[in-house]
Amino acid sequence: TSLDVSGNPALRYLDCDNTGLTSLDVSQNPALEYLDCGATGLTSLDVSQNPALKSLWCWHVGLTSLDVSRNPALEILYCQSTGLTSLDVSQNPALVNLYCHYSTGLTSLDVSRNPALEMVQCQHTGLTSLDVSQTPTLTNLFCYSTGITSLDVSQNPALLLLSCSNTGLTSLDVSQNPALSYLECGNTGITGLDVSQNPVLNYLYCDYTGITSLDVSQNPMLEVLECGNTGITSLDVSQNPNLKSLDCSNARLSHIDLSQNSLLEEVNVGNNVHPVKVSVGEMYDLAQIPGFDLSRVDWMRTEEMDGSRLLFARQTIAYNYDIRVGGESKYMMFKLEAVPDLAAEGQSEPMPFRA
Repeated sequence: TSLDVSGNPALRYLDCDNTGLTSLDVSQNPALEYLDCGATGLTSLDVSQNPALKSLWCWHVGLTSLDVSRNPALEILYCQSTGLTSLDVSQNPALVNLYCHYSTGLTSLDVSRNPALEMVQCQHTGLTSLDVSQTPTLTNLFCYSTGITSLDVSQNPALLLLSCSNTGLTSLDVSQNPALSYLECGNTGITGLDVSQNPVLNYLYCDYTGITSLDVSQNPMLEVLECGNTGITSLDVSQNPNLKSLDCSNARLSHIDLSQNSLLEEVNVGNNVHPVKVSVGEMYDLAQIPGFDLSRVDWMRTEEMDGSRLLFARQTIAYNYDIRVGGESKYMMFKLEAVPDLAAEGQSEPMPFRA
């Protein structure tokens, strides 16, 4: 399949995607502003004679190189799923949207000369670093499933969406992103996360990380929270009345109170094992666990109690706790685990059993 547009010098719009094209010559179309040749058999593309080009879509093609240095008016570049190993956008100051995701051979990307950038999608590439400090208008950044080990978004005050999961990140500071509404940083090495400066946050995914605490009291608009498979030992969602979905499973919670979350539709608190500093055969005062309400506990076995003190007759003790979803009674299983050498600040030494 072929297409000859050499006789159309005034051509401004060309859409030939999802066709059998194996070659395309647009060298005689200087007025061309929009070109979509995605999902074709193209293996090369020359746009050096198209200075007016504003939108270029060359996705899912066999390109291994692309030169856009002669396209200063370019605003949208969509080169997803290609064989590109490098991409130079330094001569495209008007660039607003850049899509180069699923180009797995791409190992570097310099956007320092693209001050108008609003959207960057570079997920599933070979990137190991990304500097967005010179893109103050950036609103959407997708860099998940890359080799990135650090990310500074302090110079992106307009950021609305950040997806950086499945990366090598060990820390993330979003304190300078007050407009952030969506944050996905799961499956990383992050050990701490402060979202107190993100008042309009709607979606937070920080599961499969090393965080041990999470404060969402300053996020009243939060609708979805996934913080499962973490080291979180307590979670207060009483200030999140709009919460609709919560997954805090496989964490270290001893209990949770969902009485203020009447809009909840999905809840997963399964497999929470809370460590306490006590040895098997000794007593532990449950009053040491902040917010733990004994009146909500339904012991799964007859446990030896002395007031609020529980005898750890075995290493792990399971119980049902009333989490009261939206004020309605709902019992879910939690577990306490005796960990004698637990370095837990604020917990007293185990008390001997009083006969």
